[in-house]
Amino acid sequence: MPGFPWLRSYPDGVSHDCHVPAVSLWDTLEQAGVRAPDAPALVYRGAVTTYGTLVSQATAASTRIGPGSDPVVLALPNVPAFAVAFFGAMRSGRMVVPLSPQLTAAEIVAAVMDTRPGTIVAAPRLEDTYRRALSETDLHPAVITPPNDWAPDTDDPSPAAAVLPDDIAVLQYTSGTTGGLKAAMMTHHNLLANACQNNAWFAWRAGDVVAGALPLCHTWGLSCVLVTAVSAGASIVLFESSDSPTMLRQIEDHEVSIMYGSATLFDRLLDAAGDDAARVFNRCRYVKAGAMLVGGHLPERWAAAVPDVPMELGYGLTEASPEVCDNPPDRHKKGTVGVPLPGTEVRICSPEDASTVLNNDSVGEIQVRGPQVMRGYWRRPDATAAQLIPDGWLRTGDLGRLDADGYLTIVDRLKDLIKFRGWSVVPAEVERALLRHPDVREAAVVGRRHLSDGEEPVAFVVVADGRAPTDAELDTFLAQHLARYKRPRHYRFVEAIPKNIVGKPLRRALRENPG
Repeated sequence: MPGFPWLRSYPDGVSHDCHVPAVSLWDTLEQAGVRAPDAPALVYRGAVTTYGTLVSQATAASTRIGPGSDPVVLALPNVPAFAVAFFGAMRSGRMVVPLSPQLTAAEIVAAVMDTRPGTIVAAPRLEDTYRRALSETDLHPAVITPPNDWAPDTDDPSPAAAVLPDDIAVLQYTSGTTGGLKAAMMTHHNLLANACQNNAWFAWRAGDVVAGALPLCHTWGLSCVLVTAVSAGASIVLFESSDSPTMLRQIEDHEVSIMYGSATLFDRLLDAAGDDAARVFNRCRYVKAGAMLVGGHLPERWAAAVPDVPMELGYGLTEASPEVCDNPPDRHKKGTVGVPLPGTEVRICSPEDASTVLNNDSVGEIQVRGPQVMRGYWRRPDATAAQLIPDGWLRTGDLGRLDADGYLTIVDRLKDLIKFRGWSVVPAEVERALLRHPDVREAAVVGRRHLSDGEEPVAFVVVADGRAPTDAELDTFLAQHLARYKRPRHYRFVEAIPKNIVGKPLRRALRENPG
């Protein structure tokens, strides 16, 4: 197995190979319930669901959902019913399609026509939306609104379905490496492997309290919060909304020890906490900020506000369940996303020839191989063949470089490169330069089509408190840091940069309306 034997950051007795049990996700929950039935699994609005109760409620949900080969859509926010329905579907041997509660009717129609589910478990407030969307299709799935208590229908439930580790567990939608509507096929083994990798790296344990702030419908929340916590026997404090004062109060009251979140979320929490940030987060062993390129001043801001709690930076993508790299807990290298997780290989290849491996410190496309890499895209053989190339390598569509110690630095998305007058402009490089300006809080750079120049860089800027700089002032500032061809030709000052549910800038939306 690949690894970095020189690392001394793994917990005692854990190999860098990282053993992954040959079991299903239902087996994982059931085993946690046997080990500690009275241990807290979920905490929501002060109410505790123990592991024993979660097992019994998921068994009841399994009976309600029923067996079958067609997928189950989950359209639920971060509430206990999500975990109950998810593991209930796993017990029934069904594939789960997690959909954001924020989807429009048109987006729902596209997703259900693609996966053709037999069952939809929707939050009560979404039931009418889903029924209206379904009326525009030829589908007639059962629509279930979860009760407050999934009480068993019988004392003698039907046995769990026979599920193999390599069976598909989740169809996770992603704009992914090539754009367009497609679902990554994640097996039970993929998701459990990423949980075991995370646990080997950061030593999650039964006493940990994990903040359930990431949307469980997203691969990061599903895998790195729900599945990872259950595999460790940890408890999850679920946050249905992102109301900062409420979150801060619960983080402190429940003594949260681990928290994953977007850069946007952490910025908002620091704003709300003010001088109390160090006290609020003082029980955390670490926090982890994501959205691939954690821009702005967040790492430095966090270190100043909460100096005793490290902020981890890593790298992942939906097609890899999602985590690929993390900084070792005691061997951080600034500006990098760390080294590959146990059992994971990363290489840098030519974007023009995916089989040509580049030397250290060369910028190229990041390729990944490991037990967490998806099986492929649902009913998309062409897209699968384009991304999963011979010998099991996944083309990520991200640009990066590896240094001599094996640390990865993310440069940008390959498809986000701007071709200006024959030059390649990397949006992330321009954004980092803009964020050095004291009056710039956030920035996103995209290309706008130009008849003679191909594309020209356009910067979307959110200003910090105070006066907005002029275009000329920004250009003069950037002249200290960037060659002329890299500097934006236009600046657009906006109140907010559109982001997805885990805080990644939606560059596609900006490209479609660059002003």
